[in-house]
Amino acid sequence: VSGYDLCQYYLFLKRHINKFNNLKQVILVICTHNDLIGTGANFDNGKKKPLFVVRNNNLLLANNSINEHCLRNLFSRSCFLGMSWPRNVIGDILSKIAGDKVLSRREVEEVSLVLLQKIFELVLSHNAELLVVLNPSKEDFTAKSFSLDYFEYIFNKLRFKGINYIDYMIILKKEDQKELNTFYLDDGHYNKKGNMFFAKTVYQHLQKEL
Repeated sequence: VSGYDLCQYYLFLKRHINKFNNLKQVILVICTHNDLIGTGANFDNGKKKPLFVVRNNNLLLANNSINEHCLRNLFSRSCFLGMSWPRNVIGDILSKIAGDKVLSRREVEEVSLVLLQKIFELVLSHNAELLVVLNPSKEDFTAKSFSLDYFEYIFNKLRFKGINYIDYMIILKKEDQKELNTFYLDDGHYNKKGNMFFAKTVYQHLQKEL
């Protein structure tokens, strides 16, 4: 879903996980292009979205209910304002009126860490295994983003014992650079060819595991 991040991944899984019988694997694909950034804001693609915060080591949903017709969503439908607002006095005023909130870098790291732990525990409680795949952006191959570096650090240190992890960056680096460029539709999204390669990688990994 366009604009989804760790907050919505967790909420979606929590809402729907009981619908699956004999669940074996849950695959979490983290888009390093913007998932970490999105996790730290209560809006994305111009619209209001869930935002978690950590208070006294507890994960709290800062906005329990989001009105479809809230100011943020109404502004986003404006041809003049569009999806984003200019970074000037007018943009700041509109942002304040709409109730926009953006967490600090430290807060985003803290929230994302707890959300990943919650997802892991939720999957584990249903006797299933969690498979995590970090999905790098095209730019990560020239200059690794903080987001990719941060998530790699988490999983390389095995802070969550029992999480199955595909280091997709290493797999992609084995491909010819010219071939790799044909995988992407833009910086953060694959085209049909890139999606197929990604799907085959996950499929082959699961074949060995299962």
